[in-house]
Amino acid sequence: MAVNPDHVHIFFKYPPKYSLSFIAKRLKGRTSRILRKEFPHLKEWCGEHM
Repeated sequence: MAVNPDHVHIFFKYPPKYSLSFIAKRLKGRTSRILRKEFPHLKEWCGEHM
């Protein structure tokens, strides 16, 4: 993992039976739910979509 002030790079291995778009969608969905739960004010700031 590499962290910069404005973004993060994550490197991971995944089984070839999953597409990269599938992995990205799952990762974005889960992190969005976690962020909205921990920081409810984000809902007001960014509406329905993160």
